Amino acid sequence: MKIIIPAIVFFLIISLFLSRIFLKQNKIKNTAPSPTATKTLSTPEKLLTAEDTLKKFVGFIKNDKISDAVALLSVKATKDEKSKQQWETNFKSILNISLARVDDFEKAAWTDNFEQYKIIFDIKLKPGVSENYGWTDGDNIRWITLEKDNKDVWKITEIATGP
Repeated sequence: MKIIIPAIVFFLIISLFLSRIFLKQNKIKNTAPSPTATKTLSTPEKLLTAEDTLKKFVGFIKNDKISDAVALLSVKATKDEKSKQQWETNFKSILNISLARVDDFEKAAWTDNFEQYKIIFDIKLKPGVSENYGWTDGDNIRWITLEKDNKDVWKITEIATGP
């Protein structure tokens, strides 16, 4: 009997919590969001892990959303408008990209705000691109560093050909 009452109270609290979430989601679905609000309704950036951010980055390039991919690069990686344009040109040379392999790199050095990965990208370049910007058709090994920005959001700070 002592266990049943706390279990029932716990169940009621969880039910109340879930019903509030459900009601908020229905309210959001039934309200036409402004174009600006649409971004905030997607998965909150603070909830993404570093690896989620990496997968999102690759998905943006794969789906030809290059400016969204560049937006996942940190201020360190995109110091000015010229460097952003260079990254955009670089990623636009890629026809198809996927993550063939993702390995933690130097995990002992990781912190709550810093992670590194050794990535094998499977890449297909666009035909007729005069420059490949360091990419080749097939497997491309890169070391990716991610750090949290001042808003506690994971950003890619470095894409390197070596550790």
